[in-house]
Amino acid sequence: MNGPSLSHAHGGNIIRIAAELGRRPADLLDMSSNLSPLGPPPALLDYLCRHIEEIGYLPETDSRSLRERFAQHHRLDWRQVLAGSGTTEFIFTLPQACGAQRVVIPQPTYGDYTLACRQAGIPLKEIAAQASLEPSLNDIGQHLKAGDLVFFCNPNNPTGKLVPTARLREWIAAHPQTLFVIDESYLPFCAEPSLLHGDLPANGLVLCSYSKIFAIAGLRLGFLVGPAPILDRLHHLVRPSGVNRLAQRAGEYLIEHGEPYRQEVLKFLATERPRFLAALTALPSLRVIPGEMHYILCRLPEGHTAGDLAQHCLANGVIIRNCANFTGLDNQHFRISLKTPEANDRFLSLLRNHLTAR
Repeated sequence: MNGPSLSHAHGGNIIRIAAELGRRPADLLDMSSNLSPLGPPPALLDYLCRHIEEIGYLPETDSRSLRERFAQHHRLDWRQVLAGSGTTEFIFTLPQACGAQRVVIPQPTYGDYTLACRQAGIPLKEIAAQASLEPSLNDIGQHLKAGDLVFFCNPNNPTGKLVPTARLREWIAAHPQTLFVIDESYLPFCAEPSLLHGDLPANGLVLCSYSKIFAIAGLRLGFLVGPAPILDRLHHLVRPSGVNRLAQRAGEYLIEHGEPYRQEVLKFLATERPRFLAALTALPSLRVIPGEMHYILCRLPEGHTAGDLAQHCLANGVIIRNCANFTGLDNQHFRISLKTPEANDRFLSLLRNHLTAR
């Protein structure tokens, strides 16, 4: 498999899809996007409206105020934090900036890691997961050597598999000559503590995203956190004024006021996810991949393809994620992300009809 290209490596491409259909994005139900099912916090939208005139200001050049607030919230030194235009900015600059001799990527996982490695022209080692799609840290560890950079998504996208943070911390410490980039973009959707809570691994960097849990992907806001000696060497990664002013404002607000909203999301998922999973697993011949997240990976029975299902759903105004372009998956895998109960039931009806139509 040649791997994904920039044109189709993601879900959530609602603007392009809507344009191709001649419809408004608001007319479509996007279950391919792994954002919070509750949408952006209403109080945040009000806050940004009150500060809308600041689009006329240049952003704070190095996002110093934002970094200081993030660091204070997590009991870090602000020099251990970089802010960027989403975690994507760091994913695409880290392989070359870190001087990696090789990049190691457990598969299947988020496609941008592979794209970043190939764009940087750095040798790539992909390690297939077990048949259950559970990551085996021991198996991965057997392939590691000095000078490697490892991208590890925890919880993983698209499988929803979660490695306990304590186990991950032990694994990183066991390979001191390897640099680990741990992507915690989806960790706020569960109760597992972050690597930021405790001593940061000396050979570990952590990616933190506000886009997913707060459903503000269009603002582009992410953080790179790590030991000060490593961050000092990587400071050139950050483009001057790379975080736009409204994103800076949003970050400052959410650091202080975002936790009650996150708890609302967790409370919603604690009820809706079991209900949805019960209905999903009751469908004939559908394999639901066990995971921990609000997004769910499934495999269709023989005779069905994710492409056909995606077209069926799209004809009815629903977007799902065809996972055929994930390394290690095939054209029977698809992923959906929970939305409102009414939206979830709408998808279940479409899926049920599709599976029983033949």
